[in-house]
Amino acid sequence: GFCTVEVDLSNATLEFVGSLGEVYSHRVVTEGNKKPKILSHNCRHCHNFLADAEEPDLDILTSSLVLQPFEFVVFSVHFPVAPDMTFETDLLARALTVSVPVKPSIRWPPTERNAREESDNVNACEIARSYFVSEQTIWSYYMELPGNCVTLVDDRNRMLDIY
Repeated sequence: GFCTVEVDLSNATLEFVGSLGEVYSHRVVTEGNKKPKILSHNCRHCHNFLADAEEPDLDILTSSLVLQPFEFVVFSVHFPVAPDMTFETDLLARALTVSVPVKPSIRWPPTERNAREESDNVNACEIARSYFVSEQTIWSYYMELPGNCVTLVDDRNRMLDIY
């Protein structure tokens, strides 16, 4: 196992299928009013600098964030997408993965062997990858309305079946 994980949100990527079947990969927007924002967290590090912030943002965290065991952070992120993606469903139906570089560190329990591995792999990075549900599942949560409008179906008793 490991004791901490360094999350590099500034290099997160979204992979999606274009209108002609080609696969695109775009990095997260990290500047301006579309830069990532923290929506929720139980991270002690986040709380220290967000306590005085009027609007929580990632000015301090754009390079990386270190999480201890059982800590989490929920982010709002923006990605550039194809111009033919008008509605949320257009992206959700064509999105494949969101990938975030992560770097585990400080192996636990500490041993001499772990210390050697840690120094050998000081720059080792892994990818945390999340996959989107199928287009069929996406459309079970939305309804197309007359006039080229789409709405979310309000069915709060249903659980998302991703398998």
